[in-house]
Amino acid sequence: MMSRVTRSYRIRAYPNGAQRRLLDRWFGATRWLWNTTVAIRSEAYRVCGLALTGNDLSRWLTQWKRTALSPLLS
Repeated sequence: MMSRVTRSYRIRAYPNGAQRRLLDRWFGATRWLWNTTVAIRSEAYRVCGLALTGNDLSRWLTQWKRTALSPLLS
C-alpha cells in the first residue's frame, strides 16, 4: 500500500469593486439557495415524512430556474 501525500495551498484574492459586488451577489444567491433547500427538505419531512434527496432538489431547482420569478439565479 502506497502512502499519499496531501498538499494544500493558501491563495489570497484581492478583487476590485466590481468583482467584489459580483462575488457578494453570487455568495448571497448561494446562501439563499442553501437555506431554501434546507427549509424545503425540513418541511417535506415534517409534514409528509418524505425524505427528499439531492436529486429531488436538483430537479426542483432546474424547474424553478425556468420560471420568471427567479432573477436571483439567472
